[in-house]
Amino acid sequence: MNKLPFIISIIALLIAFGDMPYAYYQLLRFLICGTFAYAVIMLFKNDKASFFYQSLLWTSVALAVIYNPITPIRFSRDTWTIINLLTIPVLVLCSVKMPPKIPQKQ
Repeated sequence: MNKLPFIISIIALLIAFGDMPYAYYQLLRFLICGTFAYAVIMLFKNDKASFFYQSLLWTSVALAVIYNPITPIRFSRDTWTIINLLTIPVLVLCSVKMPPKIPQKQ
């Protein structure tokens, strides 16, 4: 699994704590939603059915919906700050705990 999308997303979320223009936050939604969509696909293809991987899968689905840029969910800036703070550890878990290679199904 490629860790680059997760690393870029973590850096982008850390930058979002600054005072950025609104367009940055719109692009951030595309980036984070895409990263979690990638995580969902990789976790779904994974044969591990442990509680941890299932929890990470459904957490990624929920975060992809929250960051969805097509039909955005509106929150206050303070709420987004909390969501961003809670999203960073999930991205770290995704980058560290997912298996590097998805086994081929036969």
